[in-house]
Amino acid sequence: MIGQFLVEESPNARAKCKKSKVKIEKGEIRIGKIVKNPFHEDSTQTQWFKVEPFFEGQLKARKTTKTVQSTSDLIGYDNLDSKGQEKVTAALQNYLELKYTNLKFAPVRPASLVNVDVARLRAELRRATTELSTRGLYHAAKWAAELVVQIVDDEDEDEDEDGDTKVVGKKAAKPVARTLIPEAKEKSVVSEEELDALALAKTYFDLREYARASQTLRDFNGHKSLFLRSYATFLAGERTRSEEMQQKRDSLARARVTNRSLTKLETELEKLYKADEKKRGMDRKSETTQRLDPFCKYLYALVLKQLDHPKMAIKVLVESLNEYPYNWSAWKTLTSIVKTKETVAGLKLKDNCFKQMFLVDVYLELQHHETNELLDILDALADIFPNSTHIAAQRAMAHYNMRDFDEAQRLFQILHQTDPCRLTTMDVYSNILFVKECKAELSFLAHTAIKIDKYRPETCCIIGNYYSLKREHERAVLYFKRALRLDPNYLSAWTLMGHEYVEMRNSASAIESYRRAVDINPRDYRAWYGLGQTYEIMRMHNYALYYFQKATKLRPYDPRMWCAMGDTFERLGRYEDAIKCYKQAEGNEDPEGTAILKLANAYQKIHDKDTAAIYYRKVLRQREQEGGDGEERRDNADALLFLARYCKSKGEFVECVRCCNRLLDIGGQVKDEAKSILVELREQKRHYRQQAQEGKNTGESKLQVSAPSNKRSRQ
Repeated sequence: MIGQFLVEESPNARAKCKKSKVKIEKGEIRIGKIVKNPFHEDSTQTQWFKVEPFFEGQLKARKTTKTVQSTSDLIGYDNLDSKGQEKVTAALQNYLELKYTNLKFAPVRPASLVNVDVARLRAELRRATTELSTRGLYHAAKWAAELVVQIVDDEDEDEDEDGDTKVVGKKAAKPVARTLIPEAKEKSVVSEEELDALALAKTYFDLREYARASQTLRDFNGHKSLFLRSYATFLAGERTRSEEMQQKRDSLARARVTNRSLTKLETELEKLYKADEKKRGMDRKSETTQRLDPFCKYLYALVLKQLDHPKMAIKVLVESLNEYPYNWSAWKTLTSIVKTKETVAGLKLKDNCFKQMFLVDVYLELQHHETNELLDILDALADIFPNSTHIAAQRAMAHYNMRDFDEAQRLFQILHQTDPCRLTTMDVYSNILFVKECKAELSFLAHTAIKIDKYRPETCCIIGNYYSLKREHERAVLYFKRALRLDPNYLSAWTLMGHEYVEMRNSASAIESYRRAVDINPRDYRAWYGLGQTYEIMRMHNYALYYFQKATKLRPYDPRMWCAMGDTFERLGRYEDAIKCYKQAEGNEDPEGTAILKLANAYQKIHDKDTAAIYYRKVLRQREQEGGDGEERRDNADALLFLARYCKSKGEFVECVRCCNRLLDIGGQVKDEAKSILVELREQKRHYRQQAQEGKNTGESKLQVSAPSNKRSRQ
């Protein structure tokens, strides 16, 4: 069973320690972990370790990774002799001491996640929920409300002798003396007339009558009135733009449709923003009343983003978040603007737990490959919000980006059991079930989603994945289109629909779907990769190369991207460039060994047989280590056949015979070729023996003829 641990005396000296790469000698104690075999579906393999390196690796394992806690977790422990049991027990005790005393390998926590006053944080989040709701920022309000109920429980907060609240993380010398953000002090008094207008406008806003809400507040300029009026105007323009886009069939025409209210909003908000800047510049010491509060600054940044002014949008968003960090919608907008990790590092954001949540979100969006750093932040956040479904979903997404589908599936299953009515990110869970071909689990998830809300885009995507797994591609496309009618900017639906069109051999529609996906999010490597694959099918290799380069730039650590680009270079006859790509893939820890095999094939094509033989030997060696003992694999045939011919030409007959014998076990056409090579070797060997025998006989006859003459000469 996957995830179980074995312990035994090594029966031979063929295996190497997975961690230290040192050969495990015969009779030496070794510990094995059963994992999924990447080369064969529905089968497992065992990764073997020496005892000390195994427990060193366990120390660095994540909280979610199954580890050995006692000798009962080791299958075969009772079969060891007393000496072997003593060795394993001593190593296990040492590991447990290091783990639970935190003497080593303890991750460094961000300062903002140490000494957090939980009681004050809960009070601030409660207040933020109300403030966000009254302004119509419902997604941010939902996020804050969930954190309130998912923060560490009151009964877990003890009090010390002085009655102070215990803080989460390392013990603080003193409790935090103030809240993260001081409570806003209203300098102006809102009239009853404005309060009544706000209440009426909010009811219109909740009913999605955005134009009426904006019209109701046209004569009021308080902070809430200004924000709600401007936000309603923005949303009314977005609705009109979406309706106009639906009427356009041409992609270029759709791209030219814009929100007509943006220019007016920018003019109004820019004037107020510059007035605030001027006031701050004239008198930096005194507190001046700002015309734009953090919420209005968020809206101004949203307008700037739509008008393609990213630098100014980032500046305004940073100011908004430093003043009010509880607006998750502002954090998400900032995530959508930043393009690189360097840009993130340059943001002058105040350090708090919400900034750490933003870093997790942006690292996932940027496909950040330093996953240990990301998971360390999540571990620290989980200590503050132990029941947070948001953090649990982020952890599952991190493993999904690592292509650790088994762990991601397990985490999503726990999340679904914890919050069975949650649909957010469940489309990603359905992607995992699709890749692993878990038809029963995907069917159950689809039925559950339909019962919860069949008119959610996530539900439509889950059902689309289910029909795709059943090879009913037309019905899958139907549901992906339904998801896009519900949300035209739903990225997953565009990408998945492109995959379906590829399966249906509808290249034109596939390209259109992928292009819409990259228009929504240029950082979606799956859409760029899909475009490359589509153009490969159309044999337009130069176009395919361009899109594969885009995908590789977004995920330079993904060996699949490099292998795809290398394949395209090969089709263009550029073997040297292909070899460079395959070497990059090999250097990025290609788990399936695809890059090594492609390198061997590429060197064979350019007639560099010596280098090709080196890589073919690597292929066989890797498969022997990962596949274990058993029947000869059929996909070894090409490598064995090449090595058999190569060794025959080099006179390495022992290895040649070994390769031929392995080919005989595979069978098929290669079996006949192996027999032919063995026959040639026997004939060659017989010929050499015959020549040697003739040479020996000739030497003896010459010796017999010349012997008497020598004797006479001596006489």
